Amino acid sequence: MRSVLTAVVVLTVLLAGCNFGGTGTTPTANGTAAGPTANGTTAGPTADTTVNDLAGVSGGTVTNSTALFADFETTAYTGHTDMDFSVETRNAGFQLRYQNDTDEELYQVSTTVQPGTISYYLTDGTDAAHNSSSGATQYNDTRIAPEARSTLSVPRSYIGLSQVLSWETAGTTTVDGERRFVLEADSVNETDAQEQGWELSAENTTVDGRLTVSPDGVIRSGDIVVETASERFDITFSLDTDEDIDVSQPGWYDESEAASA
Repeated sequence: MRSVLTAVVVLTVLLAGCNFGGTGTTPTANGTAAGPTANGTTAGPTADTTVNDLAGVSGGTVTNSTALFADFETTAYTGHTDMDFSVETRNAGFQLRYQNDTDEELYQVSTTVQPGTISYYLTDGTDAAHNSSSGATQYNDTRIAPEARSTLSVPRSYIGLSQVLSWETAGTTTVDGERRFVLEADSVNETDAQEQGWELSAENTTVDGRLTVSPDGVIRSGDIVVETASERFDITFSLDTDEDIDVSQPGWYDESEAASA
């Protein structure tokens, strides 16, 4: 049986495991995580799309949140992606911007236990990692790609936790000109929590959650707070999967140094 501490352990282990972070005592979180930006309700996302077209939704009710989040899992970590994610707990904080254009990947990570931002640039040439606080850059280290990709375990864990909340349909909204379905949660789905091994119940957990979902069924943003007597998770994320996403070579990347590494 897992407890909510599992997610905290994932975050703590990851923060302690960064090899390119340097040391320091004054963290600076430079990343920005964006969540839902529009309020209110409007007409449906498209004339021929209803909330019942979403995975796991039937009769206007969320009947299978796992199916809904499975679409996010499939979309967010493959293909063209620009994802902002942040989580704050009572003892730690983590921010990630992950960009992928299928040829190159850029990860920008800020935490409350390290100064500055750690960036990872994965390319078909020489991979590199950069510490904005020290200014140090490392090239062609075999640890760079695995360490960069390990940072995705944090959004996977915390957004995955959201699957066991009781989501309900709540109309539609418009975000950046796109109409989206809105889902809200104010409690734990005890059946899902038990099946997935989370020690959470409606009695010991308070929830305040909001998702927006595009007509294609992909969760595009979330703003979720889950709190128990011993822990609190404040989770915010947004996702763009436009095929025009293009990862630019970061300014700190030196091609001559990369070529000689």
